[in-house]
Amino acid sequence: MPTAPAKAKATRRLPRRRRMAIRSDFTRLFDEPHVFRGAVLLVFSKGSQRTVSRVGITIKGRLPSLWRSRIKRAVREAFRTDTNLSGARDYNFVVRISAAVDWKFFEKLERDLKLWSKSLLR
Repeated sequence: MPTAPAKAKATRRLPRRRRMAIRSDFTRLFDEPHVFRGAVLLVFSKGSQRTVSRVGITIKGRLPSLWRSRIKRAVREAFRTDTNLSGARDYNFVVRISAAVDWKFFEKLERDLKLWSKSLLR
C-alpha cells in the first residue's frame, strides 16, 4: 500500500540567505549608515544590491550562552515577522549588555525592537 507523501514541515527559521555572516558585510554597514538608537539596541542599516533584506546580530559584552541565544532569537524573530521592511537593506543589530541581564533587560530590548519597527514607517 503506497504511503501518503510527507507534508513539508512549516518552519519559522530565518533562511540563511537572510542572514549576514561575512565580516565585510558588517564593516560595509559602518560607511554612512542609517542608525536607530534605543536604550539597549543600536541598528545600523544600509541599502543592498541583493533582492532581500538581511540581518546581522552583534552582542557587545560577555554573558552566558543561554542569554546570548535568547537575545539572538528575539532579534531574529522581530526581524522575521516585521511587515514594515521594504526594499533590500542590510541591518546590523548591536545589543549593548548592561551589568545584569535579566527579564527587565528583555523588556527594554522588546521595547527597542518595537520602536525600531515603527521607525521604518517614516
